Parts: sequence; C-alpha cells; structure tokens
Amino acid sequence: MGSLTPLQADSIKRLFAERGLSISEWARRHSFSPTLVYQVLDGERKCVRGQSHRIAVALGLKQGVSTEFEDLETELRFLSDRNRSRVL
Repeated sequence: MGSLTPLQADSIKRLFAERGLSISEWARRHSFSPTLVYQVLDGERKCVRGQSHRIAVALGLKQGVSTEFEDLETELRFLSDRNRSRVL
C-alpha cells in the first residue's frame, strides 16, 4: 500500500470522534507528537521513515513494520550470518 488516502485518514478521525476519544491523547499515550499525528492524518507528511512512518503504521494507515534501529541491526546480523553459513 503506497500513499495514504484521505478516505482512510477521514475514517480514522471519524473513529476517534465516534468514540469520543482525543487524537492528542492517543498520540501522547503512544509517545508520539500530537502535532505530527495530525500532520499524518491531514496528509502533510509522506510517512516514509521515522516517527511519521511509525504513526501511520500504528494507526493502520499503511502496512509496514515499525522497528527501531536496534531491531534492524539484529535482523541484519541474522541475515549476514545466514548468508555466511550458506557459503561455507
């Protein structure tokens, strides 16, 4: 799934409104910047990397794996070890 569509973002906003929940509170509980969450929902961010990517994944606006650099390092090490063992 590529870019975010307004319909998806509108659905997320409507879901918060129907339940009487604050988008800002959701952002704070997930350690996100409320301003950045609104920017993601308003389509002002591409959500390719960093916190905007993690927000879009957490909201279900895009598919992806939200990882930290430490997790990525572990995966890269695993792949490197696996490739090395194939050569031997």
